[in-house]
Amino acid sequence: MPTLPPGLRLIKGSACPVIDVNAMSSNSYIYRLIDRTTDPSVDRAMAEALPTADDDTAAAIARRLLERRRPEALAPLVRAYHRMPEAIQQQIGAETPLLARALRTVARDRDVTAARNLVAIIGRSRDLSLAYLLAELLRRADADGRQAAGACLVELARETAIDPPAADAGRTDPAGIALLAEAIEASLEVDRGDLPPVIETLAWMLPRPCGRIMGRLNRPGHPAAAVLKHHLQQARPSSPHIARLVLPMLRWPNLGDMAAKAITRGGSGMVEALLPMAFLLLDPVARAALARNVTATVCRPDATRIGSLDCARARGLVRWIATAPLDRQTQLDELDR
Repeated sequence: MPTLPPGLRLIKGSACPVIDVNAMSSNSYIYRLIDRTTDPSVDRAMAEALPTADDDTAAAIARRLLERRRPEALAPLVRAYHRMPEAIQQQIGAETPLLARALRTVARDRDVTAARNLVAIIGRSRDLSLAYLLAELLRRADADGRQAAGACLVELARETAIDPPAADAGRTDPAGIALLAEAIEASLEVDRGDLPPVIETLAWMLPRPCGRIMGRLNRPGHPAAAVLKHHLQQARPSSPHIARLVLPMLRWPNLGDMAAKAITRGGSGMVEALLPMAFLLLDPVARAALARNVTATVCRPDATRIGSLDCARARGLVRWIATAPLDRQTQLDELDR
């Protein structure tokens, strides 16, 4: 058997020296040896050493694991993410395609810290393709993990928001948006107490087409529909993500009337908040739901506010007046102001 420098040993079945973590921090020879070998047993040994390594050694191991890019050895790195310095955390957040397998593995853990690390990495990366892992945490994690996953899901969706909603803006990643929508749909079956962030996530996705999600919410008795109804009952102009729900809901039979009633409760302030989405009233079903529940008085915007509207709302105002349930003379009078 060969004589090895301090800190190295042989693993059975491999001719490659493997690391003794207790000697790594002070033995630069070990690092040079690691850098020269491609034996995957070295990566496995480094990964296994992470839980017992001191912080400096753990950071050195993490750098080499990322450089060596062996996906099968990276799950322990995700579990140790909270111990890493900021520079390593940034690098991990930028390597989510490499870490995809490891992230899936950690998502199945029942460990609280691992779940928080998973959420932190997804939040840092802003990788929409990983939204499904947040949906999985909403179903399986502890209360704190579910709360963190819900908040991260909302933040991912907020970044996709088209604002003003009628503009061609926001994140232009159709594949990622589709994956985020799938995560929302999968999350509709979580416990009722965990549904509010799912509904808020949906709000930031709108007015993009979300027909499959809306179809499920439109089913009588669906738990998420009850949460959505509560959101609409609380809708106020000062709650922009909730206001975004209102007009898209008008075209759905079991949701349209309650959405229209939210406009009545919010009055002219709610009308102003909805103006960027006024183009949705081109849908005759949405207009009919509005006409059934909202009086002409409510539909009229606050005259004292018209001069201070931003461009998106000013454009929406013209659409709103032209399509809202107002008689022809009132429409003309409003447009003349």
